[in-house]
Amino acid sequence: MARLMRYLPVLLLAAVLPIAAAAQSAGDTAMTRLLAQAGAQPCEEAPGFQCVSLTVPLDHTDPANAGTLDVVFAVRPADDPVARRGMFVTVTGGPGYSGLHAAEGYTSFMDARVLEHFDIVFFDQRAIGRSQGVRCDEAALAYYQA
Repeated sequence: MARLMRYLPVLLLAAVLPIAAAAQSAGDTAMTRLLAQAGAQPCEEAPGFQCVSLTVPLDHTDPANAGTLDVVFAVRPADDPVARRGMFVTVTGGPGYSGLHAAEGYTSFMDARVLEHFDIVFFDQRAIGRSQGVRCDEAALAYYQA
């Protein structure tokens, strides 16, 4: 589990960067189209954001492990799609707190230029909020028996 947590940012980038790259190259309404194609819906937890669930590898460092889990991302497309410069991914939340629930509060303090030029992304980390968890019964047993 610790190894997976160490690689969480890599997993996040592997899941989000293809969407960002496609949006960057596709034009002014690309992010909105990509979110619609991915089945995004308005986020109850984050007004103004679209929530989309993406399936990511359980352990990207082990090609033999075919396991996956679903992580929920909240995306707020840039206010000015023509002037869009990229994606601003925020890693917040974590043990016991949802990143989706933090999205509205965090963005309310962002400079308008950030909101104008960047798609803003928050996500629920594994086993928090709407993202799928993993049971680690053997690891928990070993921990509590020590």
